[in-house]
Amino acid sequence: MSSSVEIQRLRERLSLKGAGAGVRVRGKENDGFRVGMPSLDERVGLLGLEAVHEIYASAGDVLCADGMALGMAMRASKGPFLWAFEGRRNGETGLPYGPGLQGWGLEPSQLLLIEASSATALLAVGEDALRSGAFGAVILSSWGEHPAFTLTASRRLNLAASEGGRPAFIARAGAQPRASAAQSRWKVSPTLSSAQPLSAGAPGLPAFKLELLRKQNGPVAGEWIMEWDGERRIFVTPQVSGRLVSVPADRSAIIRAA
Repeated sequence: MSSSVEIQRLRERLSLKGAGAGVRVRGKENDGFRVGMPSLDERVGLLGLEAVHEIYASAGDVLCADGMALGMAMRASKGPFLWAFEGRRNGETGLPYGPGLQGWGLEPSQLLLIEASSATALLAVGEDALRSGAFGAVILSSWGEHPAFTLTASRRLNLAASEGGRPAFIARAGAQPRASAAQSRWKVSPTLSSAQPLSAGAPGLPAFKLELLRKQNGPVAGEWIMEWDGERRIFVTPQVSGRLVSVPADRSAIIRAA
């Protein structure tokens, strides 16, 4: 299917979806959202609800970037969400799994998945979805370097986010940051979850090392270790217990496991 046909079909779906959407009330309480972890929120402050936020990860950490983007989107809005993937990204990881989304704290019925054939189509889908105002947040997932991710493209997304009053979260794995109009830029990697007495020997909460690379009118940088609590839909400080001790964010997972 050509990119133009994909985009046209999405526009038709969004026009129907947005027909009954209410007008967003603007005010101080709607100026931004917080990640939810006090140590990060105190340093970084509010993140824009009408802006673009970029999340980078290494080539092998696609799901880590996606998970952070989804968590931030859920912090910014209760949904429904649009999550668009570039086709070759899906070849690396596959599509989201319904029970897994529920474990993350999101009902699959609150999510519209779109597969784009190229990075250009992915960005166009993001623009249309943001401008429609039909979704609480828009997530765009990509893998690898693409010339389509230009400063101009980011400005167009930022303008669409402002027009629709909705945030966009761009998850990019295996790519280097470029000049963009994004309000914030982050780098994320996986880390060990804290020791928690979960039933049936299940693993602990999803754990991340999150690094702030840039934020407009904000702090220059910072690093945090955090976990995602799907029940409360919030990022939390890892809870250490037993013989474990708190470890600074710049220590590697290998050192912590020793």
